[in-house]
Amino acid sequence: MQPPQNLHAHDIAIWHTAHINQVIERGDFSSLPQLGTPFALARDERALAQGVFRLYNFEAAGNGSYVHQNGFVFGTGAVGWVSTHHLHFATPYKYFQWDFGSIHSMTLVGPGQVQFAGQSVDGPIAWILESDWAELAFTIWARARHAQHPQFITAGWIPPGWHERAAHAGWQLS
Repeated sequence: MQPPQNLHAHDIAIWHTAHINQVIERGDFSSLPQLGTPFALARDERALAQGVFRLYNFEAAGNGSYVHQNGFVFGTGAVGWVSTHHLHFATPYKYFQWDFGSIHSMTLVGPGQVQFAGQSVDGPIAWILESDWAELAFTIWARARHAQHPQFITAGWIPPGWHERAAHAGWQLS
């Protein structure tokens, strides 16, 4: 199953996200291609998508609020993967991963942007991931950690206007 070619990159990622979620619901992982990665995956882990990303770091200011730390924005050369078990991030200088158990909450804050909070080895974090694959990261995390998340159960993860753009391109969710 291939997406229409006349959609933008983020719309195509949403199409793939919907398709991957349908495959998961059917229990038919064998129909998805196995993506190659430059890092080892767990025996039962499968890479689902890869793409460029930016991470925005928000740190506690000490007064109950959060401040944006501009120094933690990855741009050129940063590639991320969404797998069945982790979010993987690689920059030209560093590789790190987040297992879904370490991510306590996720909320889509805009198309292609998901805010997540969790516990790292250095303490609590609050980041915004900006990527065409943010919605996939959200839906896979929700399946693993919070299947009753309001944005997940209502399909609120699908950006406004996406259904219309997909229908105009000749494809709709089944």
